[in-house]
Amino acid sequence: MSVVEESAWYLGCSIAVAAFLLGALVIVGSPLALWVGVWPALDAFSKTAVFAAVVIVCGIPANLVFVLGLRDRYYLAADPVVDWLPWLPSGDWILDVPCGGRYLGGASATTLRVAWAMLAVPTWGSALLICRHVLAIW
Repeated sequence: MSVVEESAWYLGCSIAVAAFLLGALVIVGSPLALWVGVWPALDAFSKTAVFAAVVIVCGIPANLVFVLGLRDRYYLAADPVVDWLPWLPSGDWILDVPCGGRYLGGASATTLRVAWAMLAVPTWGSALLICRHVLAIW
């Protein structure tokens, strides 16, 4: 899979997960909106949506580093659709074991989770810094 295809799959899957999480937030948070007021709740939701979008964009390089650095070296993904998401630590779920995915070279789920964390921390940190500046203008 090329770098462009990998990034496209990452964006599609990340946007789908973010939309699901934001939808769940709206459903769970709607009673709170009645208590704090609709406009403050919409403001908080819009800021959360901006933050989610910035996390997705900041995660593009992290996804590429993870995939280019670890796939086929530390694990074999039988169905390599998406391997790294900023919200979900990588582990057994990316292998697709029933289709032949497996760890390589003594790697384990812990190896992938440590690599995920090493990329997730700068992704979330840079997203927080960018959001501070974007939302200050907001």
